[in-house]
Amino acid sequence: VKDDKLDESAVTKVDEHTVKLKLSTPDIALIPNVCDYPGLIVHKTFDEKGGDFKACPIGTGPFELVSYDVGQKVVYKRREDNKWWDGE
Repeated sequence: VKDDKLDESAVTKVDEHTVKLKLSTPDIALIPNVCDYPGLIVHKTFDEKGGDFKACPIGTGPFELVSYDVGQKVVYKRREDNKWWDGE
């Protein structure tokens, strides 16, 4: 890893399960950035439709997006075309 906060010389192996990091500045997001790997399962046609999440919202659950207002609200409706969890 090499950026403005951490380079290869700042990582030291302590033991089999531990590394020591020496950051040039504090970084409260370091642990979530290293541990959290968000991912989406998208249909193969997503890229064919432009690959834009705003223009073509997707998901893998029992609800579909109706509308959203950033920072205010999100409205979903139950999918009518598929049964999820045996219709529950």
